[in-house]
Amino acid sequence: MFQTQAATEKNETSLDEVTIRICKNLETLPRLTNGCSIYKVPDRLRLGNEGDYTPKVVSIGPFHHGKEELRTMQEHKYRYLRDFLERGPAMPIRDGMLHYVDLIKEKEAELRSAYAEPINLGSDEFASMILVDTAFTIEVLLRLWGSEFRHAHDRIFNKPYMIKDILPDMVLLENQLPLFIIEYLYRILNHGIHLPISELLVRFMSTLLDWDLEMNENRPFPIVERCRSVATSAEHLVDLVRSVYQPTSVSIETREKAIITTPSSVELFQAGLQFEIMKPEDSYVSLVDYTDSSRVLKISKMTVSRKTEVAVMNLLAFEQCHSIDMPAYANDFVAFLDCLIHSSKDVDLLVKQQIINNRLADISCAYTVIKKLGNAAAVSSETFYFAGICEDLNRYHKSRRSRLKATLNEWAISLRKNYFYSPWTIISVIAAFILLVLTFIQAVCSVMSV
Repeated sequence: MFQTQAATEKNETSLDEVTIRICKNLETLPRLTNGCSIYKVPDRLRLGNEGDYTPKVVSIGPFHHGKEELRTMQEHKYRYLRDFLERGPAMPIRDGMLHYVDLIKEKEAELRSAYAEPINLGSDEFASMILVDTAFTIEVLLRLWGSEFRHAHDRIFNKPYMIKDILPDMVLLENQLPLFIIEYLYRILNHGIHLPISELLVRFMSTLLDWDLEMNENRPFPIVERCRSVATSAEHLVDLVRSVYQPTSVSIETREKAIITTPSSVELFQAGLQFEIMKPEDSYVSLVDYTDSSRVLKISKMTVSRKTEVAVMNLLAFEQCHSIDMPAYANDFVAFLDCLIHSSKDVDLLVKQQIINNRLADISCAYTVIKKLGNAAAVSSETFYFAGICEDLNRYHKSRRSRLKATLNEWAISLRKNYFYSPWTIISVIAAFILLVLTFIQAVCSVMSV
């Protein structure tokens, strides 16, 4: 009896300990907010693409803070911090640093809530990290804008010219700072002396995405105006990339099951479809437009380079991680482009039509990158933005007129390949044709003379 009672009391004590432990864990759960916009990339995307989501040179923000392989850049970050403090209000560097740290601590709760993962840094270390990384980002933006902000011995912009390696790291989803803190500290630094932060972000975007712009010309560029208008409302630099290419109004027609396939661009071209570059002012309505009556498919120009590859991969990840109510427009556009490209011949055609600007070694490299982006895109068959265009293109390709044109084009290609591939074969064909005509004339004359 006493043994049974003792066992019961022991079980109750054990259960109490478990209950206490669970309650403690429940009480210490971090508070979730809807304000987070900076995420760790899911494993399903990271698998096989680690290099597209992991910084190689510099850490920005808490997710990769303190990693041994990124420590080399810390010295440069502190040099940039010193320059940043010297540009600020006239006070000793120590006082200036304390001033900025106090300002950051006032925003600490808002800053922490921007990250989807808990940040295991104390208040002082967190504020220090934010200050160093924000100062570094602002200095990079300033020095991208003009050489007057650079020192003669600037290792990042001069030798060994590390800025080419740093720019891709600055648009990694896991390597972000909330844009509001960059704007906040820059506004205090600026005092109306330097350019608005929106202008610095335009230059950054131009360099990152290889915009072919002359920024000093006094003529409007729609994509620049778009960047200026959305710069202050973006969550971070990845969201800025999304906002620049997001149409002003995205209306998606819900379907039970959308068609997410098209004939290849070569097949459509052989069927008589024409490809044109979308005018910049029209790209804010949609990046793709098709008019059935004119048989013209318009697509916004896309640069394919290592920088744009990294930027788009992280943009796709951001759309997949962020709000379910946010249209996954970039994912849909990449998926549509992937539908048009079945082989490197399709890329070659779009390059010749100036829709794709290839900055890689050759066409096959561009093909590999575009298919990689297509594999990373996630689309819904119910809300695919370009479903209507896909249906129109499939309908056009199946039409009798297009099949006839495709057959004629195949014959023309076959003739060129088999009979007109060199000057000698052309001469032979012409000679054979003349001989056939003369033989026919001779036969006619013989019949008439009988």
